[in-house]
Amino acid sequence: MSDAHHDTVAILDAGAQYGKLIDRRIRELAVKTDLLPLGTPVAELKSKGYKAIVISGGPNSVYADDAPDFDEEVGAWQIFPRTFLVLTFVAFVQVLRTGIPTLGICYGMQLVNKVFKGTVAAGAEREDGQHRITVETSSKLFAGLEASQDVLLTHGDSVGQVADGFSVCARHGDIITGIECPDKGVYAVQFHPEVELSTNGVAMFENFLFKIAGVTGDYSIEDRETSCIAALRETVKDKKVLNAIVHARCVPKKGHASSGSLLEGLDWPRVCWFLATVLSITVVHQRSV
Repeated sequence: MSDAHHDTVAILDAGAQYGKLIDRRIRELAVKTDLLPLGTPVAELKSKGYKAIVISGGPNSVYADDAPDFDEEVGAWQIFPRTFLVLTFVAFVQVLRTGIPTLGICYGMQLVNKVFKGTVAAGAEREDGQHRITVETSSKLFAGLEASQDVLLTHGDSVGQVADGFSVCARHGDIITGIECPDKGVYAVQFHPEVELSTNGVAMFENFLFKIAGVTGDYSIEDRETSCIAALRETVKDKKVLNAIVHARCVPKKGHASSGSLLEGLDWPRVCWFLATVLSITVVHQRSV
């Protein structure tokens, strides 16, 4: 969570393939991050004092039946997936009007444009791979960069009519790949600055974090270690802890010389959980490697 000692960025995850990579790229710039669900309440974002918000990409289409849809009367995003479970999400328009500098990425850009009454439509064909786009070097997001940039595009939908108050700051031919509204502190890109195929993606993050959001980059791995230890102590308190690491190569596989071993085919995470339960040990985190 955000703390009083370090400026923190909230990453709202819309189901992104690269969500953790966004998190890593920002942390590598010595900025603390919290990776949160897209539906995190606005009140929480405000109360925790986040200095900036990044909205990740995601697999949905903003106009699909199972994509977030904004109901202005209810004031919430609602999702109706095939299971017919109804999940109410944050009133996303409120997030964008908090005054907290915001960067939308890929699906996040389409979401931003839709919220502000722009349009999004399916393209004639998908764009998947590294492409050369043209950016407006007068934009703070692309300050210090050349007008021509190589980036990773992975989308089938594209922004059509740009929302009122926004201007285009990047294009790939006729396709809009960047929009901005400096007065609202909202910027959005169709490409993925977090991946290496976007060759100057880190510089774009630096521009957003330090020049637009005014974030201070003073977070270190030592700070991360301290916060993790504190969280573990808060969770465990005076209880015992079982620390077990099981690697796939340690478990015999069928057809090998050790076939028939009692170890073969065991569900090791469940085994660890069972042992912890029997021994009354707190399970904080489990992972097979």
